[in-house]
Amino acid sequence: MMGSEVVFRLGTHLNEDVGLYRYGVKVPGPWERGRPKGATKKGTKQDGPSRRQNPPEFRFVNVSKQARDIDGTSRALIRRHVKLKRNLQEVHRDVSLPHQLDLRSQEATHIDEEAENIEDVSLRVLPQINLAQIQGVDPFNRSPIKLEPYMHDLLLYYSTTAWRQFYSIERLAGWNPVVEVWLPLAFKDPALIHTLIACSDSYVSGAMTATYGLRHLYAAISIVNDRLATQRDLHASGTLTTIATIALLEKVAGRDENWRIHMRGLRKLVDLRGGIECLCVEPLVLHKIYRADLYGSLDAIQPPFFNKPCPSLPGLGLEARFASEGLNAIHDAIHLDETLRSCVHQLEEAMRLWTETATPKHAARTRYLLTNVQYTLTAANFRQTSGYEGIWEAQLLEFCRIALILYSLSILDEHATSSTFGQQIGRTFRHVLTDLACSPADDNATLSASTTWRLPLPTDFHLWAIFLVARVARNTFYDTGDDTKEWLLASFTELASPEHGHIQDWLDLQGRLRRFLWVSSIHDPTSQWLWSEVERRRRDALVARLAAPGMRGVDS
Repeated sequence: MMGSEVVFRLGTHLNEDVGLYRYGVKVPGPWERGRPKGATKKGTKQDGPSRRQNPPEFRFVNVSKQARDIDGTSRALIRRHVKLKRNLQEVHRDVSLPHQLDLRSQEATHIDEEAENIEDVSLRVLPQINLAQIQGVDPFNRSPIKLEPYMHDLLLYYSTTAWRQFYSIERLAGWNPVVEVWLPLAFKDPALIHTLIACSDSYVSGAMTATYGLRHLYAAISIVNDRLATQRDLHASGTLTTIATIALLEKVAGRDENWRIHMRGLRKLVDLRGGIECLCVEPLVLHKIYRADLYGSLDAIQPPFFNKPCPSLPGLGLEARFASEGLNAIHDAIHLDETLRSCVHQLEEAMRLWTETATPKHAARTRYLLTNVQYTLTAANFRQTSGYEGIWEAQLLEFCRIALILYSLSILDEHATSSTFGQQIGRTFRHVLTDLACSPADDNATLSASTTWRLPLPTDFHLWAIFLVARVARNTFYDTGDDTKEWLLASFTELASPEHGHIQDWLDLQGRLRRFLWVSSIHDPTSQWLWSEVERRRRDALVARLAAPGMRGVDS
């Protein structure tokens, strides 16, 4: 039997416990399982989920519709990353939000003191949430710039919707150059990705009011200037494409002098690379440079910065007849120049390819023909040619040249809405038509008075030409006080009046315009809009005549 002993202390207080000591064998409790304490070194605890020292290396796996089979290595890679991602999400889910807020409670003391009157505690601690835990739109961190959500939205819109406006010919063939070429190149070049975002915003917000577009335009210019200063990547395709796109954006916004500055710099860089002919191996880069060059040259009716060889179509003689009945009549009347005849044949070939079954080959051929025509027409100027200067024939050929330029622009209607493109060519057309159709005494008058008109060409041809310039200038942004658009509509209404064209209805107008170069899918909607303007003006004129004082006296 195990004994025990009770010990009393002398002079103990009543509140003290009595000590009880037992004598017996000490038996240890259950043994603790696992490694003994101190056997493993423990690191310092970290706040939040621990980070891996060596981040995994990512690589892209082709899972598109074209990839029918995925190899075993790719399958293992996908499974591994899916499991790592799931484990990381579980770790983030285990970390509760109140714990993170408590870590910052000391830093938020002054905020709580200033917000004593706020009853909701969440309003006081919400500004202290760690926003870095929110993942961005670039999970692989492979973008040349830090992508924000609005940038992602603009790039997505540009690559899925806006590209149809800027590549109208390739759209018919079902080929998207933005997705196939420009986006892969832009994700290797920060300046180019800035310009693509600027292009998208200029299309969405308008060329004159694109705030984000202007910000990214300046960012691209800054990167290009840094490359020029350091002599780095000057001849790269991304740099040339970026400068060409910058020039386009400047011209669309109406900054013509900036467009000229960028085009002069682009021409120097192209010359350093070996000339424009050396870019034939990169047709899309070459096309981007040509588009930037023509975009300003066509509007200003001035010679382009680059010289493009424009061979004529093989198999067509100089005396070959046109497919257009109306243009054959014009040629019989004034004998079109060899340059104009070649351009008409190429435009008709482009129309034929346009109406056929669209393929990427047809799209490239159509783009090539239209580019040749535009370069040929901008380089020719009959009023400055010594053989035609001061002759009545020069004015007729110049009017035909501008009409063909307008037709090519109506086919390639690839500029953003609410832009300044079309201002200068509209004014030039007005000046040439006034010199051609008005008497010398009425050079500064409008074409509203039929007594001042002299039409050396058929009325239908004048209607076709004014229709083309009205289509180009329809969405053009004109300065306050510029009445060019109003003048064009008034002139078309006057030509369609019984005194001149005697147009009965829209079908009559459409039948007359189709005698010349015409693409129904492009020009029919504009002709219907223009005829509605004619009818509205006729009604307004009739109401004004009925409301005149003399007319009221007759009625009474």
